[in-house]
Amino acid sequence: MKIYELTNKRIGSETIQMLETKLSSLIDNPSYINTAKLTVFKNSVQIIKDYQPYNSNIHLSSALKHKRIAYDVAIFCVLGLNPDAAIEIRKQYHSKQTRSSNNILMHMLDVNPLHKLVDDFSKCEGNPKKAIETSSAITTLLNKSVITILDESSESIEKKRKFSTEKKQELINDLAKKEMQKDITLNKSQLAKILEKKPGIRIGAEQIRRAYLSKYPNFE
Repeated sequence: MKIYELTNKRIGSETIQMLETKLSSLIDNPSYINTAKLTVFKNSVQIIKDYQPYNSNIHLSSALKHKRIAYDVAIFCVLGLNPDAAIEIRKQYHSKQTRSSNNILMHMLDVNPLHKLVDDFSKCEGNPKKAIETSSAITTLLNKSVITILDESSESIEKKRKFSTEKKQELINDLAKKEMQKDITLNKSQLAKILEKKPGIRIGAEQIRRAYLSKYPNFE
C-alpha cells in the first residue's frame, strides 16, 4: 500500500479552527438562531473534534487505497480530519429531513484543497456519500502538491506501524484510566467493550483486551 502524507501538516487543526470560527458567527446570526441547520452544524463540529486523529496520514493512506472514495470521506482526509467522523455525521444527519443542513457542513469544508479534488459539490448531487474515482483524485492532489508519497520501504512502513500502535496505546491508556476512575470494579473484558466504542479506537474489544490492557487496572 502506498503511503501518502498531507503537505500541510497543520491542516487538521486549521480546519477545526475555521469551523469553530464559522460556528461562532452562525450563533450570532439571527437567521440561524434556534434552527435545525445550526444544531446540525454545531453537533457536527463536536463530532469532528471528538474523532480527530493523532495521525491523519494513516487515515489518508487507508482511504486512498480503495478504487472509489465517498465525497465526504475525501474531504475529511484531505483536510486532515478523521473520515470516521464524516461517516458518523452522515449516519446521524444525512436524511431527507436534514440533508440540506448537512450540506452546510460539506460546503463549509469545500475550501481550496477540495476544489482541486472535484470541480463542484453539485457533481456529487449534493450527496456526501456520492463516490468519486480515487485514482484521478490522487493524481490531481499530487500535481497540486496537496499530498505527497512517502518512502515505501519496508523499514519506513514498519516505523509508521510502530508509531501508530504506540499512539493508539497512549489513547487507550488515557481512556481506560478515565473509565476506571468512574468504576473501579470493571474487569478487562468489560473495560475493553467500553473502549471499542470510543472515537478513534477502530479495533475490537478482544484485541484491546489481549494487546492493550497490560497496565490494568492502573493506567498511570
